[in-house]
Amino acid sequence: MIVYTLSGCVHCERARALLRRRGIQFREVHGDGVPGFRRRVRERTGRTTVPQILIDGVPVGGASELVRLDRRGLLLPLARGERFPRAIVRRRLNPIGLLAAPFAGSCGMWRHRVELVERDGRVLERFSVRSNAEAEELAAFLNEREAAA
Repeated sequence: MIVYTLSGCVHCERARALLRRRGIQFREVHGDGVPGFRRRVRERTGRTTVPQILIDGVPVGGASELVRLDRRGLLLPLARGERFPRAIVRRRLNPIGLLAAPFAGSCGMWRHRVELVERDGRVLERFSVRSNAEAEELAAFLNEREAAA
């Protein structure tokens, strides 16, 4: 993993701190006083802002994208070199189901969905499903389809 940074950049420090907290090793490329640094960063990542992070040579964005990947549980697998899971299962507590449960409500305590995620952590599409088993099945299907493409 490569992180392009500048001194005094709070976003760069935020990205470094997150990577250290997760125990992820990275190589930092400092741009202080380096002629053409932003041009070189733009050529490698398509952006001129810092920090810019590359995982296995693929640009994922800056500190915000790194945080987004971490929140979705994708940062550690990507850092370990695992295949990118484009479809992930999300389970959230359903407050309406929690309130309705004592009165024989049928909506359940949990909401399940599958999210199709871009490499920078952005959600491209969401699919609502009825159960965790259905979510796991759909995510496996979508990931297999992606791997075959």
